[in-house]
Amino acid sequence: MPQTRATNKDETASAFAAYMAQARQIPFLSAEEEIELAKKIQAGGPEADTARNALVKSQLRMVVSMAYKQVRPSVTLEDLIQEGNLGLFRAADKFDHTMGFRFFTYARGWVKAAIGEYLNTNSFALPVPSSSARKLGNIKRAEIKLARDGRRPTEEQVATELRMRPSTVRYLNETSQAPISMSSPIFDGDGEFGDRIEDTDAVNPEAALIEGDFVAKITSALDKLNERERQVLVGRFNLDGEGVRTLEDLAQIYGVSRERIRQIEAKALDKLKSGQTGALLRTFL
Repeated sequence: MPQTRATNKDETASAFAAYMAQARQIPFLSAEEEIELAKKIQAGGPEADTARNALVKSQLRMVVSMAYKQVRPSVTLEDLIQEGNLGLFRAADKFDHTMGFRFFTYARGWVKAAIGEYLNTNSFALPVPSSSARKLGNIKRAEIKLARDGRRPTEEQVATELRMRPSTVRYLNETSQAPISMSSPIFDGDGEFGDRIEDTDAVNPEAALIEGDFVAKITSALDKLNERERQVLVGRFNLDGEGVRTLEDLAQIYGVSRERIRQIEAKALDKLKSGQTGALLRTFL
């Protein structure tokens, strides 16, 4: 059995390296290029398919890195990449460039949801009990809440927020990760996976489905806000993929006080919570 597991891991690493080598040759798109492609997709016509393919190809590296972290003994990397790519295509069809997001930010939730749904259906290795999945979802939401000032919260801070033991927070976070190490040296004999690919967090499949729905709904909900409110939330919650901005950061950008930014954020969140997406947003924010 150990030999079989090692062989499977070697084969997975080899396939990952080959696919990643091809994906790395595809350049990332600028924000302006993404907008032009999104317009062509929305317009339909003869250029829509070509534009969709170009938008999808620009984020194949993201799909590969996310899929690799979710490999299980009962599912293959190839299957996970295929499912992730299907999620990427769905994201390309639904991407609304007027919301101010980069495609990466929007597509990530769809890719996680697609991979998570596939794992729920096909994975037989160590399923996570529903009670643990709920606790993990609470942990992820607490981490988002506590990170509003741009700093990653500690396990102790999350535990205090949720009235859990730090050891419980640590255990649930660790069990949500894929069982394959990112330190496998497969790229040209030098370096590790973690040195070469994007550091996206592996998430429990149940949480991934929730996040995919959340990203889609929050995107459509932002049109209720004025431009300043929208940009403050985009900055505070890293919805554009450029990093979380602190109250001080946004105060300097807009030439107002920290308290004014806090007021704008609170007003924007109240607007979102009062609409049809209120129940969902109250769960996450």
